[in-house]
Amino acid sequence: MKLKDGMLLYHGSYTSVENIDLNQCMNGKDFGKGFYLTSGPNQARNFIRSSLIKAQNTGNAPITQNYGYVSSFRYHKPEQEIAVHEFENADREWLWFISQKLPDHLYDQYCFLTEDAVGCLEFQEARKYVI
Repeated sequence: MKLKDGMLLYHGSYTSVENIDLNQCMNGKDFGKGFYLTSGPNQARNFIRSSLIKAQNTGNAPITQNYGYVSSFRYHKPEQEIAVHEFENADREWLWFISQKLPDHLYDQYCFLTEDAVGCLEFQEARKYVI
C-alpha cells in the first residue's frame, strides 16, 4: 500500500510515543534501525505484547505492567523528495525478503529511517490497551 498524504499510521509499543527519537529505536529489525508503523490499528495493537516483553526483559518496563499503547500519526507528504523503497508486488524480491525475515501475518509495514522521514509524521493520539 502506497503512502498517501493524510494517511493515518499506527505504532504499537509498551509506551506511548508522541515524539519519535530514532536513537531509541532498536537495531536488527526488518529494515534496520528505524521507527515502524502500519496502516492497521489492530496490527499495531498485536505488537504491544512483544514490545512489552522486550521492555520488561531490558528493565525499561516493570514486570507487573500489563498494558501498552497504540500511538497514531498522520503522514504528510514531504516538500522535498525522500528515498522510498516499496515492495509493490509479490515478486522475486518480495519473496526473498519474506523468506529472510518471516514476518507473522503482517498486513503492511512502514519504516521511517531518517529524521527527514520522521518529520513527515504528525502525532495524533495514543490509546492505552490492557493485554
